[in-house]
Amino acid sequence: RQQAGVINKAVAYNLMLYSQRRQLHQAVAQWIESNNSANLEAYYPLLAHHWTQAAESQDARQQAGVINKAVTYLEKAGEQAMQNHASKEAIQFFTQALEWDRRQPVSMVRAEQRQQQVRRAGWHGRLGLAHYGLGNLPECERNVREALRLLGSPLPGNTLQFIAGLLPQVLLQVLHWNFPARFIGKARGTNREVTIEIARLYELMSRMYFYRNETIPIVYTVLRLLNQAEKAGISSELASAYASMSVLAGFTQLHKLAETYVSR
Repeated sequence: RQQAGVINKAVAYNLMLYSQRRQLHQAVAQWIESNNSANLEAYYPLLAHHWTQAAESQDARQQAGVINKAVTYLEKAGEQAMQNHASKEAIQFFTQALEWDRRQPVSMVRAEQRQQQVRRAGWHGRLGLAHYGLGNLPECERNVREALRLLGSPLPGNTLQFIAGLLPQVLLQVLHWNFPARFIGKARGTNREVTIEIARLYELMSRMYFYRNETIPIVYTVLRLLNQAEKAGISSELASAYASMSVLAGFTQLHKLAETYVSR
């Protein structure tokens, strides 16, 4: 009897016009929001489903608002999946968020464009971390590279570019050592959040290159991690950067330098 009821519901749903289905999904999503405001996080995946199903509205003005709702809940569901170590689900949610976000109108305001770039970079960063957790390293690198590109801090594309990029990073670290008041902890507000996100991405790439035993990229990414983390100031990323530099200095027999970073 229960199975027959499910079949009847499916048949009734399939007989509905697409416009009716969209209206139904939107009505259900709005009902969930209004009746579960105190515990809405428990419904993020369900709300993401209903708002994405409702996002095919024929009304352009209405469509923008519905798509924004869909993207918001896909992002929230993705973050929730990451916290629960559900990498496959996180990949699904963040991939959908990127797909739906491309349908939204592009803002003509430069500040809003930048804000959207940072948001997309965050999704690519989460995708990279989720793929890393599943051992899918090529997809991890692809998404991390895209995230860094969107944040204006692209990763070199080949060995020569890594080598060319080493000297500026070494010089920047020397400046940090000699003029800490001018460089360390200078990032503030949103800029600090972006700086920390860049540091996290370079930390992830340093692990990738460590597994591949690619020496020059390891040195480059650890230096980028360190310089970005110092710019942001005290954080767990800075502790990770100092630990990484102490290991790197130890491998190159620079033991006093290694001890300095350990103490930091």
